[in-house]
Order: sequence, then C-alpha cells, then structure tokens
Amino acid sequence: MASHKVSSSFTEAKLKQFILNASEGEVLQCTKISGFQVYKNRAQGSASFRYKPTSRNSSRSNISIGRTNILKINEAAQVALKMVEALNNGEDPKSVLRRGQVVPASHVLAISKDDLSILGNFFEKVYMPARRRQSGDAAHDNYTIIIREFSHLFNKSMSKITSKDITDWQDKKEKQGLTHITIVRYYAVLVSMLSMAVRLSQDSGGEHAGLLYEMPFKYRPLRGASKAQRDALLKQEQEIDIHVRRMLGVEELLKIERAMERYADECAQQRERSRQHANRMHLPCLKNVTFPHWILPYIYIAYYTGLRPGDISDLKWEDFHSGRLSRATNKSKHLAKPVVVKLSLSNSKSVFKYSLAEVISLWREQQGSPQMGWVFPQIRDESKPLSEKGYKKSWAKITEYAGLKLHMYSFRHNFISKLIREGMNMKLVATMSGHKTTEMIERHYAHHFPSDIEEAMNVF
Repeated sequence: MASHKVSSSFTEAKLKQFILNASEGEVLQCTKISGFQVYKNRAQGSASFRYKPTSRNSSRSNISIGRTNILKINEAAQVALKMVEALNNGEDPKSVLRRGQVVPASHVLAISKDDLSILGNFFEKVYMPARRRQSGDAAHDNYTIIIREFSHLFNKSMSKITSKDITDWQDKKEKQGLTHITIVRYYAVLVSMLSMAVRLSQDSGGEHAGLLYEMPFKYRPLRGASKAQRDALLKQEQEIDIHVRRMLGVEELLKIERAMERYADECAQQRERSRQHANRMHLPCLKNVTFPHWILPYIYIAYYTGLRPGDISDLKWEDFHSGRLSRATNKSKHLAKPVVVKLSLSNSKSVFKYSLAEVISLWREQQGSPQMGWVFPQIRDESKPLSEKGYKKSWAKITEYAGLKLHMYSFRHNFISKLIREGMNMKLVATMSGHKTTEMIERHYAHHFPSDIEEAMNVF
C-alpha cells in the first residue's frame, strides 16, 4: 500500500502551546485531516480520530490513537490518515490499530477501553476509583506517580510487562539523578496496582476475575542501590539525623506560640469583618473563644504527643478516656496486632501556656462537649475527618510569622529527642511514639546520648 505524505495542521510547537494553555476537556481540531483531534487531559493531550460509522447513524464514534507525551504528533497524524483511508474503503478504522500498520504497537493506546487487562484501562477504571474511596490525599499522590513514571506502559497488557521494562525505567531514573530510595518508592506504587489486579483476579465470583493471575515478573526486577547511591543515602540520613531529628529550642517554641497568637487574632478579626460587612451575623463571634482556629489545638497536640500528622487528623473523642489517650497508629492498622500509642493527658507545662490536658478540655468544650466523633472534622462535612494534609496552609502561615522553616513532623522529632535526652527507657520511648520496636529510634536518635557515649569511652 502506498504511503501517504502526512499533512496536518498540527505542529509540535502548536501542540505544546495548546497543552500548556488549554483547560481540561478542550479539543484542538485538525483543519487538514477530517476527524483528527487532540483532547486535553489533566496534564497531557490525547490524539484521537472522531468519525460517523454510517451515513444512517447520526452519532459519532471516537478512537483513541495515543497520548501526545508518548506519540509524536506526526505519527498520530499518520494513524489518522490511515483511518480516513480505511473509512473510505468501507473498513472499520479500528483495524488500523489492530494491524499496527503505521507506528510501533508500544506507541498506540489500548484498542478497547473496556479491556481491563490493559494497564492504562485498569489504572483509570479500577485502581484509581478504589484508591480515591480509601484516601483522597494518597490517591492524588499515587495518580501523579503512575502518570508521570509509568504512562509509557499504559498500552500494554499487565501480564506482558517485563523485567526489562522495569530495568529500562530504572536506568532512565538513575541517569536523571533520582535517589535509589525514591526509585523504590515509585516502583512500589506500580507493584501495589499490579498486586490489586492479582488479588481481584483470584476472586472467581468477582467482576474482575482472570485479569492477572500472577505478577508479570517472577523475581523483583529492580536492582539494588549502587555504592555511590548507598554512600549518598548514608550521608543524607546523617544530615537529617543531626539537623532534623532534634529537639526544638525554647526560643523556637516561643516564636511558634507568638505566631499562633497572631494567627488567632487574624482569624477572629476576619470573622468580624465577615459578620459586619458580608451580612453574615449568623456566624459565631470568635473574639472570646480560646481557639479561633482548629490549627491551634492541632499544634499543641502535635507538640505534647509526638503523633504523626495523619494520626492527629484522624483522632476521635473516643480515643480520650480516663485521663489518657489511646489509639492505634494509622501505619500499623493493617497489622494483626496494631501499634497502640498510650499517653497520659498531663497537666504539666514548661514553655506553652496550655498543658495537654487543658488543650483537650478547652477544645472539647468549645466544640460543644462531644463524647464521640472526630476531634478535627472537616468544616463542610463533619462526618469526615480533616484531610491528612489539611493543616499545611495554616501551618505555612504560622511558620512564616515565626520566621522558621519547620515541618509539623518537627514536633514528633522533638518529642522523641526530648524523651531520650531525659533518659527514658528506650522501649517506653518506642511505645509512646508508636514504634513497634526500638530499632528506628536507636538508629536515628543515638546522637542524643552524648554524655553516655563520653562516659562509655572513659573506660579506656
């Protein structure tokens, strides 16, 4: 069959401009090839061919050709031209994809969007909906990683993904300078998706039975870290241990509390402006409440308990009883025996104006003295807990006011470091901080025992 000279109104520069400026859902039509178009997805474009199957059928069908970040636009145009030719010959345009006449099969999307054994289809129609139901923030992270790192495999059947696909991807990432720990983390997201497919396949009565009976590679294809990567990781961990896993100074803590007071005043003033000038007098006044914003008790709890931000966001009033806090950590809930943090609601205080017991009591009273439910519910839907990362905007403003560069996780590092410096039993520190063993604490917080090390060396 004679080859056709590609004649498209699209250029790579024009396509790039469209992807950059267009809104999601916009379509760019080719003026030279009838039915050839580019659809703007969330971050990329998708080339497709739109046609009317028969003259008697008024509805139009759409065939996906390929993603524009994988398939060059002139290659997509070749496919569209072949589809026009097939249509003129009374053939099904989809036959062009099945015959693989124009471009390598690795560049073409799945023939059928209903074939869930194809990685891209499974990702969009099964994996992501399930992840979004479980966790919004984690789902967004997973979506970003899969799209960015593995969309070049979307046209492949999951059973046809090879070890070479993974090692080639690893080679590319290493050349880009990604650390081995980051590569492992990205790879783990892909494995999680494939594992879900295997799990669903084994349910003989389920709607997805038979999609993927076993993992496509028998042995883990990812190579271990090179010596240079191991040395770089060790250096990075040492720097983190010294500069991040540390106690916060008294002056730092005072700056944080002063910044919290400033933020509280701003929240109260903003509420008054809304009440007076936006005709919202139904909103409660915040001038005389202890905590005009939930971020304030959130920070105090982070400081006094050392809980991970995700665990604080998921706190329930049922977790507080008999002057104690007792809850299983989110990281261990999948275990047969989850790690349970048990802490006393102490009345002691040294730097901050409120103790942990006072914070819990005041915040509960301010919320209407609930006995059950979320300690930090979503504002628009109190049946749901605060998003795991919902604190970030307010925390960024407070740290800006304080003139400090700290993460909310810094309170956890401070909590563990302070317990160790005070000579607490290592097992007790692990229990109070929600670690299953003392291994992580011994590995990363040993620098908080300088006097013990010096004393030990004196025996020589």
